[in-house]
Amino acid sequence: MEDSVIFKAEKKIFRLLLSESASWDEIISETEQKLHKAKAFFKGETITIGYEGRDLSNEDESNIKNLFESIADIKVNEILPYQAPDLKKIIPPFGLTGNRFRTGSNDMEENKQMRRITGMKINKNDLTKFVKGTVRSGVLIQYDGNVVILGDVNPGSEVKAKGNIVVMGTVKGLVHAGTDGDRNAFIAAVKLKPTQLRIADLITRPPDSTDDYVTPNEPEVANIQDDSIFIDPLSVFLNKK
Repeated sequence: MEDSVIFKAEKKIFRLLLSESASWDEIISETEQKLHKAKAFFKGETITIGYEGRDLSNEDESNIKNLFESIADIKVNEILPYQAPDLKKIIPPFGLTGNRFRTGSNDMEENKQMRRITGMKINKNDLTKFVKGTVRSGVLIQYDGNVVILGDVNPGSEVKAKGNIVVMGTVKGLVHAGTDGDRNAFIAAVKLKPTQLRIADLITRPPDSTDDYVTPNEPEVANIQDDSIFIDPLSVFLNKK
């Protein structure tokens, strides 16, 4: 059965996706249920709500606002149609600051539970896992968002991320960014000397001989251009964006 209301957190707005076919009573009832289940996560937040999918009267907007404030202890700055121009000047990201969305393995389960009970959709780029220290041979790091390694990635180790991978050291193992097919993902490192490098569905590896390898004087970024993986100096990569 289609949800009558879906919560979706974005960087500057908390969106309500309202079913056009559902009755208003169904929308109110499901909103109440989701807020009751998730109120521990929402408590104390200040948000702006943008709704879409159907038109709301002033009374409807007031009813939604009252539900959020009374059930979940949320301060609602404003509620208005999602496409309204004023949405561009609102507050910091809801639910993506402080300790709401953290990065350890237990926290990832908490994040998944949060999305499951609220119907909230979180962009993978809003989640980042930090790994302190070198990733040693035999170790697999796998995450649904971005991964930042504060150390090297040794031969025999693997790092896989649905988002981007940033290594504050040398990559000498296998790294795979954009594992869900995202060709906009990139892999950045102080030095890129991987056994294998993958972005989305593309794979590359260094030549068998490293005699011609020149130590870079700035970090390197692997990214997809014209259906191939290129490795650019950081300054060149930044100028492309």
